[in-house]
Amino acid sequence: MDAFPVSNLDATVNIDGCDTGVVSQLLPNGATFNDWIGAAAENPEQFTKSGKSAKSGKNAKSGKSAKSAKSTKSGKSAKS
Repeated sequence: MDAFPVSNLDATVNIDGCDTGVVSQLLPNGATFNDWIGAAAENPEQFTKSGKSAKSGKNAKSGKSAKSAKSTKSGKSAKS
């Protein structure tokens, strides 16, 4: 059974409209690299432990960025 019945069959890996030049591979389950990258972009919480979107850096559930969550009122990092 094909993991992605409507696969992205582009010859190279595309991320957010950027052609990486990396050849997209067809995997044994019928998926391509582009299929998995697209799925991760649409549902980052399913592909990361933290649930953070790699594109936005924001937590998929709270909408807050990791940076803003660690900031104090003075604008300095809580660790500094």
